[in-house]
Amino acid sequence: MTRRHGTHRNRGKVLHGPYGIFAADMQTSLNRRQRHRRTGAARRGRGGGGAATRAALAIPILLFASFLALGGAAFIGAVSAYAYYSRDLLDPAKAFTDLGFDQPSIVYDRTGTVELARFGERKRELVTFDQLPPELLDATTAIEDKDFWSNPGFDLGGFLSATIDTLQGRPRGGSTITQQLVRARLLPEAAFSGSTYERKIREIIQSIRLTQAFPNEKGKEQIITAYLNQNFYGNQSYGVAAAAKGYFNKSLQDLTLAEVAILAAIPQSPTQFDLVKNAQSVCAVTIAEGDECPAASVQLVVPADSDIVIRRNKVLDLMETRSVLSKDKHTLQEYEAAKKDPVVLSPQGSTPWKAAHFVWQVRHQLGVILCGEETADTCEQVDTGGYKIITTLDWNMQQVVDKWLLAAARAPNFSNTNRTLRSLGIPEADWGWINELRGRDIHNAASGVLDYRTGQVLAYDGSAGYYAAGEPAFDPKFDVLSDGYRQPGSSIKPINYITGIDDGTMTAATMFMDVTTNFGGQKAFIPTQADKLE
Repeated sequence: MTRRHGTHRNRGKVLHGPYGIFAADMQTSLNRRQRHRRTGAARRGRGGGGAATRAALAIPILLFASFLALGGAAFIGAVSAYAYYSRDLLDPAKAFTDLGFDQPSIVYDRTGTVELARFGERKRELVTFDQLPPELLDATTAIEDKDFWSNPGFDLGGFLSATIDTLQGRPRGGSTITQQLVRARLLPEAAFSGSTYERKIREIIQSIRLTQAFPNEKGKEQIITAYLNQNFYGNQSYGVAAAAKGYFNKSLQDLTLAEVAILAAIPQSPTQFDLVKNAQSVCAVTIAEGDECPAASVQLVVPADSDIVIRRNKVLDLMETRSVLSKDKHTLQEYEAAKKDPVVLSPQGSTPWKAAHFVWQVRHQLGVILCGEETADTCEQVDTGGYKIITTLDWNMQQVVDKWLLAAARAPNFSNTNRTLRSLGIPEADWGWINELRGRDIHNAASGVLDYRTGQVLAYDGSAGYYAAGEPAFDPKFDVLSDGYRQPGSSIKPINYITGIDDGTMTAATMFMDVTTNFGGQKAFIPTQADKLE
C-alpha cells in the first residue's frame, strides 16, 4: 500500500480556519510561520540577550560613573579651592610659635622688685596655661566654644546654624575659639579687604591647619592660652590677666566663680561690656540726705540688670552642664549663689609713677638705644616692646629725698606746716629751721644723689613733688635737674680745681680770695654768694 504525504492529500481541499477560509496548502504554510515565531520568542526569552536586559544593566553603571565623575570633580574643586585660598596664608606652626604680643615696658628699682612705672597705654600681662584656673577655662569654652577640646578648629554645625540665623535677620557669630585666634593673629591683612565669605573660608582653612600643627590636648592648651592672652577685655586691658588686675585688682588664681564668669562674658563685645563704663558710683556706708559720701567709701558697682551681668549669669548656667576641667569642684548651689554676687570693681585710675622725673630720664635713654637720638621720645618700641628695665635707683633713698624736699621747700608755705611735718615723720628737732623758711620765697627744690664710685644715680627728684598741684611760683612737672640750667654754686669748684691743676695754672698751694670778682665779657659776669656776703 502506498503512503501519501499529507500535503498531497489536502491539495485541492478547502479548510476552515479561525480567521477565514483558506486553501489547505496556504493553511499549512501559515502554521509553520506561527510555530517559528513562537519558538524564536521562547528561545530569545530563555537566552537573556535582549535589548531590555542590556539597558537594565547599563543604567546602574552609568549612574555609578556619573556619581564617580561628580565626586572626582568635587574633590578636584575642593583641592583647587583649598590651594587657592591658602596660597598666601602663614605657616601656622611657625607663625604661632613666633606669635608676639605688644606688652608695656616696666621700669624697676635696683632690686628688680619695686615697680616704678609702665610705658604704653595698653595693659597686658602674659600668662602660661598652668596659671589659668580651670574655672576660667570652662567659663570661656562654655560660652564661646563648647566643643573646643574635641573639634578640629572648626565647628560645621555651629557655622551652619549661625549662617541660617544671619540669613533670617538674626546675625550672630559661629566662630570657634581657634577661628577667633586665627582672625586676630594669623590672617594676612589682605584677607580683610576682600569678600567676607572669602575671608571666612581662609579663616576656616587656617584654623584647621593650626589645629593640625598643634594636635592633641597639649596643642589645645597652647591655643586657648594664646587666645586668653590675645583677647581685648575693655578698659585698655589686653589679655585676661590684665583684665583681672584692672577690674578687680586680683591675680587669676584669686578670682571668684562670679568674677571668672563675667570675664569670660566680655570678649563677645568688649566695648559694650566694659565693666568700668557700665559701673555706677555707690556709697558703701549710710549717709544723711544731702551729705557727700566719704571718698574711701565710694564703690564702683555694675548694676544687676545690666547686659553684662545678665550674660555673666548665662555663662554660669552653661558652666553647670558644659564644664570639663572643673565639673566636680562646684555644686549647683554654688553656681546659683554666684549669680547673686554683686559686681564690685576695684578703685580705678592710672597708677602714678614712682620717681617720675627719674623715669622720664630712663625712658629717653631707652628711646635713644632703641630708635636713636632724633626719635628717642617718640620711639614706639619703648611702649610695646615688653622690656623689663632694672635701674640704679634705690627706692628707700628716693623716699627719703621725696620727704625732705616736700618738708623744706613746700611745707613752710602751708597753712599748718607742723601738721604736714608730723605726717611726713620729720623729727620735731627739725621743725624750727623749717618754719624759719616761711616767707623766704622758697617754693621748689630738686635733688640728685649719685654713688661717686660708680656714677650710679641712687635718687632723683626734678622738683619737690611731681604730682603736686601747680601754681605760678611752682611747676611740679618741670625737671630742674636736667632742664633748669641753674648756677651750680660750690659744686663747680672741684671741677675748676681739677681743670686748673691739669693745665698747670694752679697748684694745691694756690690761694683764691673770697671777694666779688668781675669776669668781664659782653655782659659783665659778676657772680655773688647766695647770702650776698663775701
